[in-house]
Amino acid sequence: FDIQGKQKGIRILRRAHGWYAQVLVECENAEPQSKKVAECGIDLGLKSFATLDNGEKIANPRVLRESQAKLKREQRKLSRCQKGSGRRKKQVNRVARLHEKVKRKRRGFAHRLARDIVNRFDRIAVEKLNVKGMARGRLSKSVSDAGWSIFLEILRDKAENAGRELVEVD
Repeated sequence: FDIQGKQKGIRILRRAHGWYAQVLVECENAEPQSKKVAECGIDLGLKSFATLDNGEKIANPRVLRESQAKLKREQRKLSRCQKGSGRRKKQVNRVARLHEKVKRKRRGFAHRLARDIVNRFDRIAVEKLNVKGMARGRLSKSVSDAGWSIFLEILRDKAENAGRELVEVD
C-alpha cells in the first residue's frame, strides 16, 4: 500500500485471530473543512447510547448482551476441559476470539459515530462522566457494554485531528 507521511515505527502483535503489523506514520493535519460553526451537546445514556441536543437519539448497540449466550456456552466448555490439555488450549483460543469480536464491534461503532459527529459539528460538548465509578455499581455490566470511555477517547482524538473543539461539561 501507499503510505503518505513519514514512517515512525512498526509493532508486531499477536491476537486471538492471528498476527498483525501496526505501522505508525506521522502525517500533516489537514485544514478544517468547514468555516461555519455548528455546535452540539451529547448526553450519554444506557437506553439510547447518545442523545444529541437537537433531539437525535443514537441506539445503544449492546454488543456484549448480543454475544452473551455464545460466550457463556464456550466458557462452560472451557471450564470442563482438563488443565494443560490441547483441547483446553483450543477452547481458550475460541473464548478469546469471541471476546475480541465483541471488542472490535464496540470499537467499530465508536469510530463510525465519532467520525459522523466530528464531520457534522465544529464545537462538541460532552458530559464529564466517572465511568470507572459507574462501572462498580448495579448497572456495571450495562455501563461497560456501552463503551463510553472508548467512544470519548476516539471522539477526542478525531476532534483534535480535524481541528474541532471538544468540551467536557460537569
